[in-house]
Amino acid sequence: MNAVSHFQHSREALAKEALLLARVARRESDFEMALWTAGRSLVVPSSMARKPRFESAASASAAGGWPVVLRPSGGGVVPQGPGILNLAIVSVADGKECQDPVAYFQVLTDLIASAVTRTGAVSVGPVNGSFCDVAVDGRKLAGTAQRWTIRNARSHEYAVLAHATILCAADIPASCAAVEYFCGELGEPIPLDPDAHINLQEVLSNDTDAFAHCAGIFRAHLLGGNYAVCKRGLESQTAKSQIFLCDS
Repeated sequence: MNAVSHFQHSREALAKEALLLARVARRESDFEMALWTAGRSLVVPSSMARKPRFESAASASAAGGWPVVLRPSGGGVVPQGPGILNLAIVSVADGKECQDPVAYFQVLTDLIASAVTRTGAVSVGPVNGSFCDVAVDGRKLAGTAQRWTIRNARSHEYAVLAHATILCAADIPASCAAVEYFCGELGEPIPLDPDAHINLQEVLSNDTDAFAHCAGIFRAHLLGGNYAVCKRGLESQTAKSQIFLCDS
C-alpha cells in the first residue's frame, strides 16, 4: 500500500477528510491522518459560490481542464494536481488548546520545516504574488488551513482538522495561470508570479523523491508523538491503527 493516496477528483479527497473529522467528532477516534494527491482542480471556499459570476467562472475553468471544487473553509483559491501533496491531521483539542488555533498552524509549519533540509529556511507569512503562506527562502512552498467542530460541548472539546497543501513537484506556472484565469472570470483578478513559489524538489537533492521524503518524515513525527498539541490522539491506540491510507 502506498503512503500517499491518489484521488481522481479533489472532492473525493475532501469527502474523506470530512469523514475523518466526523470520526474524531463522534469520539470514535482521537487521531486521524491523511496524505493525498488529486487530479487537476481549483479548490475554493464555499462562500465563493455566492458571487454573481461564480457559475460562469467555474464553467470556464472546467472547460480549460481545471474543475472547481468547493470546500467548507475560508481562504483563497488553491490549485490541486500532480506534484502537489496534501497533509491532513485530525486531533482533539481541549482546555487551553481550544483557545490557541495558532498552535495547530505551528504543528504544520514545524512538520514542513522538518522536510526542508536547510536549517532556518522556512518562514510563515504573506509573499506578494503567491497563493501559499509557508515559504522557503522567501518563496512560497505550502498553504495551511484549519476546520474546527464541536466534539463535546459540556467539556469544551473540539475535533480539529489541520491541513497543509505542499508544492513538491508541481507545474507551478500552469497552476498560477489557472488561478489567475478563474479569478479573472470571477471579476476579481489577482496577479500571481510563478517565481514567488518553489517546489520542495528544488530544495532536496536530485536523488530524493519529494513525495516519499515528506510522507516518511510526517508519519515518523506524528506517530512518534512529537507534537504536544496532538499528544492525546497520538498516545492512544487508535492513533496507531487509524492512519488513513487509501488507494483510490
